[in-house]
Amino acid sequence: KRRKKMESEVAATVQATTPRGEAGTPATAIEPKKRSRKPKNNYESQSLFSQQHKSTEKKKNQKTTAEEKYSQWKTLVPVLYDSLANYNLVWPSLSCRWGAQSENQQRLYLSEQTNGSEPNTLVIANCEAVKRQFNEAACSPFVKKYKTIIHPGEVNRIRELPQNSKIVATHTDSPAVLIWDTETQPDRHVVLGAPLSRPDLILSGHQDNAEFALAMCPTEPLVLSGGKDKLVVLWSIQDHITTAGGDSIEQTCGGSNNLGGRSVDPRGVYHGHEDTVEDVAFCPSSAQEFCSVG
Repeated sequence: KRRKKMESEVAATVQATTPRGEAGTPATAIEPKKRSRKPKNNYESQSLFSQQHKSTEKKKNQKTTAEEKYSQWKTLVPVLYDSLANYNLVWPSLSCRWGAQSENQQRLYLSEQTNGSEPNTLVIANCEAVKRQFNEAACSPFVKKYKTIIHPGEVNRIRELPQNSKIVATHTDSPAVLIWDTETQPDRHVVLGAPLSRPDLILSGHQDNAEFALAMCPTEPLVLSGGKDKLVVLWSIQDHITTAGGDSIEQTCGGSNNLGGRSVDPRGVYHGHEDTVEDVAFCPSSAQEFCSVG
């Protein structure tokens, strides 16, 4: 009974709302028109999210692969090497070079490339042989920092002068080759804003940046360099090295420049390359022969 009563009330309501003259027309219930919201285009956001997700996954996989390879190598260390020593630097190193060897230690040259918060450095270290406790015949290397030079620009190449193990040449992101006497150079404390160390000699002659091609002659104090200017430049530093008083560099020639060191002009400039000179090397048995590659 209640259901029939509700149906009759609804019918009466519909009939009452029907306009006059249309009594015979069946009533149609019309709902109010709703504003249609434009469907959100999620393709771009989904695509961007997908790219970010793939990039993150790729980096994660690369990191995982590198860690796995490192762990695998670490487990094989006792099989591969007689001894192994780690020396952690604060910043990445662009160049690493062995120096002279004495009875119980060997010189080691390292570079540190910073992000600008600190100056770039040339690190001079000694790798000392430490006797093992239970085996007198076996030795373990121990790396100890000896001196730090605040270098003008990044250190791309380090080469030691065979006739004088205290003198090294460095290539940076400039046309000049810098010569350092590692014994007379002061040990510097690396802080932001610290003044640069002054090179003992500055070899000039390149017309553009010379960053990588660098060599020292094994028989005479000659320095060879190549650069972006397509040139091979040769210097002799014989006149600036004295064997008296501990093989130091004698500051007797040339003019000074903005880096503070003495400038040395080239002995020879060689043309022939059509592009950047990437590497140079002296003949091991002759100071009159060298080769260069571009």
